[in-house]
Amino acid sequence: MEIANRRVVVLDGSNIVSGGAGGHDVDGHRLVSAVDLYTKKGYGVVPVMKNGTYYWMRGKEIAGFDAVRRLRNSGKLRMF
Repeated sequence: MEIANRRVVVLDGSNIVSGGAGGHDVDGHRLVSAVDLYTKKGYGVVPVMKNGTYYWMRGKEIAGFDAVRRLRNSGKLRMF
């Protein structure tokens, strides 16, 4: 990924899908929407997510998990 002379944002995927500190409605679509928003604004986007969050979402059939899975399978979502 070449990002010359552009600003790069790192998105905390685990926080975004959970809705932040006070979030109660876990939804993977929020992460995909955030990636799309910053990309359209011309930023380089690096979404990251904890492995634990990803596998927890998978096991709970969380809304938007398929979208997060596609993001991961495309190589755009970095796991740690």
